Amino acid sequence: MAAVPVNEYQPVTLVYLARAVTPGTYTVPVPLVESMYVPQWRATGAASGPLIVVP
Repeated sequence: MAAVPVNEYQPVTLVYLARAVTPGTYTVPVPLVESMYVPQWRATGAASGPLIVVP
């Protein structure tokens, strides 16, 4: 969860870090953001390729 000031037509970049420790191939879900107080503000990010964790 993040709280950032939002101005109309000004982009905001959010970054998250995930750590995969079990070997395997994973599908990373697309990022989704929405405003709690302005429900019509929503954005969906791009999907990345598969995440492959090797031992």
